[in-house]
Amino acid sequence: METNMERTIKIKHHESDSGFCKDTFVTVGDDKKCYFNRCTESGAWYHTSPYGGYFEHSHLVSENIIFQIINGQKVLAIDGNGDFPDKKPFVTGEERCDKAKELFMEFLHQNGIAFKNIEAWKQALRSHPAYQDYKSYDENWLYCESGKAVSIERVVTLDVFDDPVDFLAVTYNHSCGLTFSKYCAAFTPQKDYHHLIGKPLCDLAYPLLYTCCSHY
Repeated sequence: METNMERTIKIKHHESDSGFCKDTFVTVGDDKKCYFNRCTESGAWYHTSPYGGYFEHSHLVSENIIFQIINGQKVLAIDGNGDFPDKKPFVTGEERCDKAKELFMEFLHQNGIAFKNIEAWKQALRSHPAYQDYKSYDENWLYCESGKAVSIERVVTLDVFDDPVDFLAVTYNHSCGLTFSKYCAAFTPQKDYHHLIGKPLCDLAYPLLYTCCSHY
């Protein structure tokens, strides 16, 4: 609840800059836009400006400012430099992906589900007879896949920072004929994924792991 000493500002994510360890946000609904930075290392909030396109830190945001970070109609976080009830710090995309991978790995181990990491996937491709003709284009050939999902299966839904995330097994075909699947995290869960078969994986989810289904 907002008091006389507090001010709530609605903002949305504007851009990320991993090199300078910051996320930049912009106010929502105001004619005059204001910008704020959140340091991804300390979690501290700063005033900033789009001047020059660099969004450098200015001065710290007052502790009585409460940020409501939104995406459309959804409130993603309630954050700021002060301590207040119901504070829910903003979680970066990188932190969310790392946590999703950690939780899914635990799920695989707890349920005895075998998987192969990306290095095993590369080794399987390099053992294919067709690889001999493409050695000089190693990395390019390894990632030469059809680019479209052949089948999609929901493996499990887990809570990641209090938000549901679907973990999927998405089957692909490599140009050499090898069939493999990628375990992926869909951060916007859907009731069904069959309508996405034939579409690029980047339209669907963030890849977490690779697992070979068969060699050839």
